[in-house]
Amino acid sequence: MSFIDRNLRQDVTYWAPTSAPNRYGQEGFEAPVKLRGRWEEHETQVRNAQGDIVTSTTRVFLNQKVAIQGRLVLGDLTGSATPPEDSREIQGFEVSPDLRSLAEQNQAYL
Repeated sequence: MSFIDRNLRQDVTYWAPTSAPNRYGQEGFEAPVKLRGRWEEHETQVRNAQGDIVTSTTRVFLNQKVAIQGRLVLGDLTGSATPPEDSREIQGFEVSPDLRSLAEQNQAYL
């Protein structure tokens, strides 16, 4: 287990966006997945999926990659088929290697 993974001590629930709209033309989400993470209130500017610069108020370190426009919430809410109202949309995502290039650090910006 890497240094990064050892420090991801919080449960975070992730809803990935569906790859295609449903038969009614609505976007949806895959089944929720519980991830290990570190949730931080951290204000920074990121470029969203539309190419606009937006202010992110939360940074979440995660143990796997996630998709922009997915939803995250702090805690284990895998029993909920749809994201709750207080879930947050992923505005930006980046991956960077650790100093020895042995592990990747995944960061989602909400």
